[in-house]
Amino acid sequence: DLENIMSELLLNKTLKDTLAHSYKYIFVDEYQDINEKQESILNQLLSDNEYFMIGDVKQSIYAFRQSSPKIFISKYAKYSSDGVENKVINFNTNYRSEKNILEFANSVFDKLITIDTIGIDYKKDARFKSEKELSHDRVNFKIIDVREDLENKEEKEALVVANTIADILQMKKADGSNYEY
Repeated sequence: DLENIMSELLLNKTLKDTLAHSYKYIFVDEYQDINEKQESILNQLLSDNEYFMIGDVKQSIYAFRQSSPKIFISKYAKYSSDGVENKVINFNTNYRSEKNILEFANSVFDKLITIDTIGIDYKKDARFKSEKELSHDRVNFKIIDVREDLENKEEKEALVVANTIADILQMKKADGSNYEY
């Protein structure tokens, strides 16, 4: 495993110092998925505080690879309160998604992502903002309760999909005419 090999190599002080002085800056993308060993390696390679990390803890998906979002959250909290040497820049503006989709996501994350749950105040620091205008489309969210009837799960899902398609086919344009499909 590369992480284990690198950790062993860094035990050699001469090699560690040579490597640390070879890099002026270290950039890490998807920092929310870093693990303890990777963080240790990076910290040993830093010669100064020239460390640039980008990530979004809402997207942390690699726990099975021992990633620890707590590392991200800890740095986020530390750097948010240290306005002198370190800086947090929140990239909350979304240029691809429609405003109604982002507002739906915000309504869910507002309740799930708090200081008490994962250490981030979503409402204050992480809400999505859209640069797109609100379309007239709406977000539909359907919950199919199959807890008591698992054997007919696919049938229930198919019925919901079929009914949704039937509803769409019955929709009229603003002028009262039918859509053509």
